[in-house]
Amino acid sequence: MDKLTKQLEAVMKELENSIPLMDVGESEEILKNLYSAKRIFVAGSGRSGLAIRAFANRLMHYRSILHQKLNNFIIHQQMGGIV
Repeated sequence: MDKLTKQLEAVMKELENSIPLMDVGESEEILKNLYSAKRIFVAGSGRSGLAIRAFANRLMHYRSILHQKLNNFIIHQQMGGIV
């Protein structure tokens, strides 16, 4: 078995172990709040920033109004400030 296959199997096992830990009611409440929000602000940097960008893209697919903070430079640009 090659290295990639082993890594993919490890990821699948981790996901399978996580599913029973999920609270469906809590997930539904989160989705309801996301869909009804007028604006959603997300922030992150580094690897977390990459993950939050992916999440923000999914929200934009649902036509949410999204304010995405990737770093202070973008915030300054949005506010009309010069960095």
